[in-house]
Amino acid sequence: MDDAETDRMALRRGGWVQIQDRTVRIDRDDETVTIPAEAIRKIKLEVLEWGLAVMSAVTVVFGAYFAAVEHLLGGIGFAAVGVWSLHRTYKQRNTLVIWVDDRPKPIAVYPEQPNACHAAVAKLVRPDETPVTAATANDEE
Repeated sequence: MDDAETDRMALRRGGWVQIQDRTVRIDRDDETVTIPAEAIRKIKLEVLEWGLAVMSAVTVVFGAYFAAVEHLLGGIGFAAVGVWSLHRTYKQRNTLVIWVDDRPKPIAVYPEQPNACHAAVAKLVRPDETPVTAATANDEE
């Protein structure tokens, strides 16, 4: 991965994450946030909220059962809520979460290339450490 790839990365919902001069700049349609590397406390790449995905799937199954056995309209309602929740959970997959010193809530972004974006921000926060990848993890064993 070269600097051209990590310099500016697109977000799934519109906008960009730009990494330059020891800062992370997030340009979204509604706001622009500039975060200095020294202010970043923690970063995390959340692949999927599995608990919510499982609960949503159970709600869909329960809705289908309830529609078949008890009440058609009530079951369809449960199933519709479950499908909506599954769709929303899927849209929020691969979230890069950045905790910043001066903000009470973390900043969540949805990059098109989540692993590359996470690696670039991690390299910015800790430039002296090499990121752990599947290839390097196998070499250490």
